[in-house]
Amino acid sequence: MSARRKTSRRKVPETYFKTLRKGYLVKMLREKHGMSKRKAAQAVNAVFALMTRALWRGQNVDIPVGSIHAKSPPAWKKTRWQRFRNIQSGKVQFRIVHPSEREIVFTVDKRLILRGRDALPTPPPIPPETQRKDEELKRLFSQLMGRKISPPDLQALLTAAADRGTQQIDADRPENHDRLIARLRQIVKDQTPCANLPRAVRDLYWIR
Repeated sequence: MSARRKTSRRKVPETYFKTLRKGYLVKMLREKHGMSKRKAAQAVNAVFALMTRALWRGQNVDIPVGSIHAKSPPAWKKTRWQRFRNIQSGKVQFRIVHPSEREIVFTVDKRLILRGRDALPTPPPIPPETQRKDEELKRLFSQLMGRKISPPDLQALLTAAADRGTQQIDADRPENHDRLIARLRQIVKDQTPCANLPRAVRDLYWIR
């Protein structure tokens, strides 16, 4: 009986998964904005699709650290013979390789080179009213459930606070935050047992 051949796996740096894979962006959207996995994946794919179309039209795609654009390859990149080796059989072959019609080029923002990451534009500050609502929402949830609110909890509660029949469409609308806070206040006031908090929020549909 022949022993199974051990296969060695190359260790991949952690930054590879954070910078080159869509899964990390989907995870970031779910954690930061409380989006479902399906909606987060659709948002990421939509952004990449728009970027691809813009590059095919010859437009620049601006990102926070620079810009991306497509250009024709330089003249020295011509059709040539290239050597390939089959890693399983060890057989060597030569094939004609044609250059691509366009190349994707990334140009870093000069402000980032001269002054570092502090040169990047900072996001606008959160309005005080929004901060107050977020703090009250966290306090009400902690008072009812005895723990901190998580992004999945927030998404489920916002969906429950949305109008019936359009929960998935209207869950992220700003007015649902006000509805949710008003209903949580009522639940705290009535001291209603909350085995299922989203259902309790949904049952108070007349509070808007």
